[in-house]
Amino acid sequence: PYDDPVRARKFLRCCADSAVNFARALAGRNGGEMKPGPRSIPDDFAGMFPPPVFEEFVVPAWERMYAGLQATVRHLHSELLRPAHLKYLADLRIAEYDPSADQYLTPEVLAEKCPVRFTGRIQSWHIRDLTSGELRAMYRRIAACWPTSISFYMTGLSEEDKIRALLETARELAR
Repeated sequence: PYDDPVRARKFLRCCADSAVNFARALAGRNGGEMKPGPRSIPDDFAGMFPPPVFEEFVVPAWERMYAGLQATVRHLHSELLRPAHLKYLADLRIAEYDPSADQYLTPEVLAEKCPVRFTGRIQSWHIRDLTSGELRAMYRRIAACWPTSISFYMTGLSEEDKIRALLETARELAR
């Protein structure tokens, strides 16, 4: 985008069109056609573009993909975004944002600055490395920021007690 912005825009249009064409081909291969509906875009590298460049290059590419995918409800999974990127989520009419393991966006930052609904996640390495008590505290901290959901998962039977502790915490907070 810095050395040859015209070529970069053309490349991103090609990438967006390729993703849409793949989705259409996949729908056809599965015996149907792509119809309007909820759509999610996973893009963990868009945050490498600083906000002014992001607005010029990423926003139009995402818009092209959502339009081509006939998105009636827009979801986004993207890591590496910074607080200054979040305003573009509203411009893109994102219904829900999944930051997953974004190292720059804490639940507190999202609660304060994210203009759309967002999700929370406890990662597999948290479950592996933290105690049940620490995981309970983490769940409560995330829940205090009002995400639409908090996800976590078990990768082995040795984690059963920790998952049980997280589920108990979720049930306590749901009451």
